[in-house]
Amino acid sequence: TRNTDQISLLSKHKTQTVQQLESRGKIKARLIAESGLGIKPGHVEEKLQTLNDDDLVNLWQTSREKMQQCKDTNQVNGSIISRSLQRTNKLMTIIRGQNKTQNLYGQQGKEQSYGSTHRIGQA
Repeated sequence: TRNTDQISLLSKHKTQTVQQLESRGKIKARLIAESGLGIKPGHVEEKLQTLNDDDLVNLWQTSREKMQQCKDTNQVNGSIISRSLQRTNKLMTIIRGQNKTQNLYGQQGKEQSYGSTHRIGQA
């Protein structure tokens, strides 16, 4: 069983967190542009290392690692949700009596629809 209240709460929290990340991303981009360091996208870490500030470089690397973890987790969650949705849709189709016949490959290697009126084999 699924706790829909908890899922709803987590969904709201996720939405707020994503909005914060987007806002902070815009602020970061503005600060980098205003820094006068001429940092190009994808080259932030290289430029930060020239500043000889180990704490800043470590902070940058940690934030990049956490962002990658978030992306990986989000991808896994997306796959789980997608599979769950497919299962739910398939079950709803069956419950509604709209079960489509299966398409399988026939003897000629072409896709054929096999329903209750089609012969699958011959003895």
